Amino acid sequence: MIIQARNTLVKISLTQEYIPEYRSGAYAILVTLYKHSLEQNYAGHMKKAEIIKYGRDLVDCSFSKPDPRLRYTAWSSMKTLIAKKLVSKVSNPPRFFLTTQGYDLAKKLYEKSLEDNLKFDCRVQELNNGKCESYDVLNVPEEVVDDFFEDHLNPEAFLPLELDSQMMAKRNNLIEAENKEPKTLQKFSSCNTISSETNSKTLKKCLSSSSIESTFEDFTMAPFSFDVILYIDNCETSGSSNSENDDILVELSKSGIKYEVKDLKVGDFVWICRDRVAKTEMVLPYIVERKRMDDLSHSIKDQRYYEQKFRLKQSGIENLTYLIESHGSNQQCGLPLESLMQAATNTAIQENFFIKFTANIKETAHYLASFSKHLIDLFKGKSLASCPKADIQPIDINSDLLSLITFKEFNESSVKNERIDVTDLFVKMLIQIKGMSVGRALAVTQKYPTPITLKCAYKEISPEMGENLLSAIKYGPSGKQLGAILSRSVYQIFCKTHY
Repeated sequence: MIIQARNTLVKISLTQEYIPEYRSGAYAILVTLYKHSLEQNYAGHMKKAEIIKYGRDLVDCSFSKPDPRLRYTAWSSMKTLIAKKLVSKVSNPPRFFLTTQGYDLAKKLYEKSLEDNLKFDCRVQELNNGKCESYDVLNVPEEVVDDFFEDHLNPEAFLPLELDSQMMAKRNNLIEAENKEPKTLQKFSSCNTISSETNSKTLKKCLSSSSIESTFEDFTMAPFSFDVILYIDNCETSGSSNSENDDILVELSKSGIKYEVKDLKVGDFVWICRDRVAKTEMVLPYIVERKRMDDLSHSIKDQRYYEQKFRLKQSGIENLTYLIESHGSNQQCGLPLESLMQAATNTAIQENFFIKFTANIKETAHYLASFSKHLIDLFKGKSLASCPKADIQPIDINSDLLSLITFKEFNESSVKNERIDVTDLFVKMLIQIKGMSVGRALAVTQKYPTPITLKCAYKEISPEMGENLLSAIKYGPSGKQLGAILSRSVYQIFCKTHY
């Protein structure tokens, strides 16, 4: 600040105490150094690797991957701390320790965090006592949401994963009171329905009578004889199966769930059941496609967005989850945030996907871990039998005997292949039309499997009838009609020189 008094310039320096932001890189470094300085065997300093190892739980960004908002890592804050003489750096390889000023600041931060944790524990206790509830909500018009849940969802489909036993018991009692008859999941279903009275011999007979290829693996799994394992596509990790080198693997390791990194041909996360003795594997009817906001934007621009949804729908798994992870402030994604949210809404309503939003990679890992534990509780007591992908039917979640496709068939049938049949190619052509979703395109190809069949149908009728030929075609579980506008667009593309 510069003040003029009696024609004399006087420069006054105003200094403010540096306080790092909560859960920032500087915060994590200071608190980590302070906590270890309290230990009896503290060597008087810490190495970089030690600070990163013990400090990653105290920071929201990564020590190795740049923050998307400002393009720096959490470790970049060390330069600021050294410049402000809060941390000293000595020797080579470098070792770090707190200065007197840094020790006092770190102590304040650490004591403040203990106080905040105590308040948080009290808040959690209030939640567990049922005083308030919190759920993630997709912000779409109320009437649209009502129609969507009425047409597609069963109460079991979105069972909250972290309710305590008392709240869950109350919820189950309400469901039983509303509907005492067993329900068949409409959205979350992808296996054959087999009554609990059916024995394994009858099951074998049914499977053998089906159209099964010679390479089909026919086997069963008894209750409590298998492990539920989360398979992670190797493209979702940093290139190593070592959990210490990847943020998402670090978080999953803390949860205690079983996971493995695999080369998945479709999807980013799937759950499999593995027999503990025979080591045979079946895929549970749930698959997750993860997109960071910037990746979602790029996939929409280069059309991967539509192709990936098409391949997920053809995978043999009906329970499709689109997990969208925030990218910093979501302002530098390539497309407006409103457009990305609209794309997510369309995917939920039109394509029958479940949309899950997460704030960062840690929240993503927490969601996957919670869902894994829920699937273990849901399927561990079931009897399972392998089933060809072509014979998959909706399951009764209340049945004790279920059939699933094998992981081998799931992965091999999902390989990208340059040689695709005409119907699949026709679907890819149709989804390029504005307003034509994958579900709508599949409904069209069920009646007109190739472009020539549709073209011939147009030739046999008048132009007026041709424009409305597809309008009454129903798609999706709700049986909604394609509509006159979209039907007219398809007709104009096939029959008009200019449109």
